[in-house]
Amino acid sequence: MVKKFSIIGFLGELNRLFGQVDSHQPFQRTEQLSTVGIWTQALELGLSVEIEELDFWPDWEYGNLEVSVDDFLHSTIGELKDSTEPMFVLFDDCFSLECVYEMTASEFPNFYDQFTSNVDSCSLIQPFDHVFLFKSLKRLILVHHEGKLITVSW
Repeated sequence: MVKKFSIIGFLGELNRLFGQVDSHQPFQRTEQLSTVGIWTQALELGLSVEIEELDFWPDWEYGNLEVSVDDFLHSTIGELKDSTEPMFVLFDDCFSLECVYEMTASEFPNFYDQFTSNVDSCSLIQPFDHVFLFKSLKRLILVHHEGKLITVSW
């Protein structure tokens, strides 16, 4: 079941998780929840950060390639696509809606269909920023709008 949480609550959740590494509160404002803001904090805290390029991104960004929800999940969260672990999902529209969503990866395609049917335009499954937090796995996957896949673990 998809759950909706306030973006401020997500800010607190990241502070709690990152606070397990360092006692200060790295996230004070929602603006810091951008992929670059989270990536920067992870590096400053000395967390494990892996960066790779998403090969399909330039073609997708310029409209030369269609990417399905399944392809997007496979390319971004990989083997976690079939996980039953809950994940928080944050994407550009979440900032104006002031919320984040929690679901399993298997629930994501239905969430996408429902979400996109209720809005005129949507940044979900578009070449923009996305954040996937698998709290119980201590893994954060950042999809940067320039086609970088950043995996943070602690």
